[in-house]
Amino acid sequence: MASDYDNQLIESVTVRRHRLLTALLFGENPDERRWMDSLRLFILSVAAAAVIASVCVGYSFVSNLLAENRAKQEQQAHQPYSWTGA
Repeated sequence: MASDYDNQLIESVTVRRHRLLTALLFGENPDERRWMDSLRLFILSVAAAAVIASVCVGYSFVSNLLAENRAKQEQQAHQPYSWTGA
C-alpha cells in the first residue's frame, strides 16, 4: 500500500514538473500554445518545401547546362574543320 502511494506521489510530481516546464516555455494559455505549435510546424513545412524546390530547380538548371555543353561539343566534333591558310 505504501509503495502505491509513493508511485502516485512520484507521478504527481512528474506531471507538475512537466506542466511547469511547458508553462514556462510556452506561457499559460494552452490554446495559444497549440496555435503556436501549429504555426511553428507550418513555418517549418514551408521552409522545407522551399529548400526541396530550390534543390530541384538547381538540379534542373545544372543538368540542362551540362546537356547544352555536351550538345555543343558534339556539334563541333561533327563539323569539318574550315582552315584557310594564308
